[in-house]
Amino acid sequence: MAPPPCLLLIIPVFREPMIQSTVVAVSNVQNELDQQIISLRFFVDCTLLEISKIIGMPESAVKNRLYRALNKLKKELKEWGDITIMSIKELISIVDKSETPSKNDGMNKVYHDLFEELKSNVDRIITTYRHRPSQKIAIEIYPDAPNWFMGTYKDNKIKIVSPLNPGPEHTYQSVLRHTISLFTMSLVKDINPLAPKWLTHGLGGHEAKQMSQEYIQYSTSESIQNNAVPSFQALTNDTWDFEEIGRYGFSHLIVEYLIHSYSLDALNKFIRDATDFQGGVQYLKSRLC
Repeated sequence: MAPPPCLLLIIPVFREPMIQSTVVAVSNVQNELDQQIISLRFFVDCTLLEISKIIGMPESAVKNRLYRALNKLKKELKEWGDITIMSIKELISIVDKSETPSKNDGMNKVYHDLFEELKSNVDRIITTYRHRPSQKIAIEIYPDAPNWFMGTYKDNKIKIVSPLNPGPEHTYQSVLRHTISLFTMSLVKDINPLAPKWLTHGLGGHEAKQMSQEYIQYSTSESIQNNAVPSFQALTNDTWDFEEIGRYGFSHLIVEYLIHSYSLDALNKFIRDATDFQGGVQYLKSRLC
């Protein structure tokens, strides 16, 4: 029987010095079977199905061992230091846009708390969507804004109102948390500039976890009861009135359905091909897990 196509790549791939050093790191912290699964998946680019045939194990068992091994490897690598994860400060800069920027205690706390919020989430989000920002992201903090405003993004810039002046409709913590939503939106747009608004905002809301089930129900129930659910065309409306007819709520519901119903591989494929909605749906259905 012919070997899986991925095995034909193994000799040239393992001649690469960086790959060799990474294999050493893996071998120091994993048992032999886990080493083999990780090597076949990431260094040789075998699929889980191909790996299951190579090692004679069910695909579901391969998947479970891989996820457990990666969690262990990630912890070990952070301590070992041979392979460093790019620090938050190398990915993101924070800029005070006040007319007279100052390093007072209040702003020092904002910088500290914002970096802590980012540190707790950015690496996870980058891993989930398998993409690092192509440019360094600047988070600009503005001293004042309309009451309804928390933040927005464009290209590699995220603009937020100062958490010290969130206005009557928001809080210090909600502004910080919204930054995670904006970072996710920016990352998805960096992956696919044509990604529709319902997808970017839905994923942003999912990662920030700012919308309660009560709010989602409140913002969507009337439209559902009146058979006035917005079309996907309406959910791509890139204007400031997107909030109308519960579009944030519907975007969140659609994304939650995709995440809970399909695999991470399928979701990432869909993000990258999100302009072809019908094709994307068919792809997701073919990968139902």
